[in-house]
Amino acid sequence: MIRTVAATVLGCLILVSSIFAKDVKGTFVKYEEGSLTVKVDDKETTFKTDDNSVIVAKKNVPSKNFSKVFAKVKEGAKLELKVSDKDVVEEIKMLKKGGKNKTDK
Repeated sequence: MIRTVAATVLGCLILVSSIFAKDVKGTFVKYEEGSLTVKVDDKETTFKTDDNSVIVAKKNVPSKNFSKVFAKVKEGAKLELKVSDKDVVEEIKMLKKGGKNKTDK
């Protein structure tokens, strides 16, 4: 019973946090452990990453290995971020050159 209640509460918290997240599109500048710098509207902005942050890159598979993924990414690559109200990245999507993913229509 306690597990069911705990799982329900956790699910609600995740749902509520994603409702308040904002979407940000920009270009990759650099990644250092725990922070991602992105150029948004010709201004460099730094966002924090944490244990809950994920990156969706190759084959739309989520990963948490930022160092490995961003080691292969060139500056200027297009990204779409889902950012919480505390400027912590929840999700990073690598966009194709046209600014859209294969899954976008």
